[in-house]
Amino acid sequence: MSKTPKTYTYRPTLGVGAMVSSVAVILFLLVDFVYSSYANWHFRQYAKIIDSDDDVALDLWASQNETLAQVGEWIGYGLLIAFIISIIFVAKWIYDSHCNARALGVSGIAYSPLMSVGVFFIPIASLFMPFIAMRDMVNGSFEKANKPTFHGVILLWWVCFISGSLISRFYNRKMTALDNNFPDEPTTPELLDYFEQAVNIMNVLQIGTVLTLVSAVALIIIINKTSQLHQQMYQQ
Repeated sequence: MSKTPKTYTYRPTLGVGAMVSSVAVILFLLVDFVYSSYANWHFRQYAKIIDSDDDVALDLWASQNETLAQVGEWIGYGLLIAFIISIIFVAKWIYDSHCNARALGVSGIAYSPLMSVGVFFIPIASLFMPFIAMRDMVNGSFEKANKPTFHGVILLWWVCFISGSLISRFYNRKMTALDNNFPDEPTTPELLDYFEQAVNIMNVLQIGTVLTLVSAVALIIIINKTSQLHQQMYQQ
């Protein structure tokens, strides 16, 4: 007995939640970039003061270090919350859009709506399968409507997202290792070496932040254009 193909019902969605939450992520990323730029400058200045043996200035900048670290924690928590909210809304949009594409007769999509979301959480497969799922759904929809596809934007979204995520993990591991190896009573050369390494690591983090920003902007474009197209196709 042949299996009856599953039918899908159109789900009206403009992806507003996904876009708004993505904008929130962008705002926090911009704040994080400004913060890391200031922290970079601060570390450089602090290293100069350590080298100058100015005890008064050293005490002042040491207290500022504590404030800077606290602000960094707040920004990190805010960015984490924004990312979690964005993941929820974007996952819902991906699921709904895959259902809509099938309901509108789009063919050639490799994964089911549920699998298109699930592949983000599968080790190794999450490096490439989400891109395939998004590409098939978006380009298939535009081809069905006889409109130009925008494969480049989808590729930009995914390459920047993966690159930014990998750089973020690299930063976390390097900073954790640097902090764990920091001596209880460091000498002046050890302090200078610590801040030099911290500045270099934060430079890498800023590259990752820019890549993630580009990815978020590209995702908003994808969500907006695809949602509008699906609505137009449904109304025709």
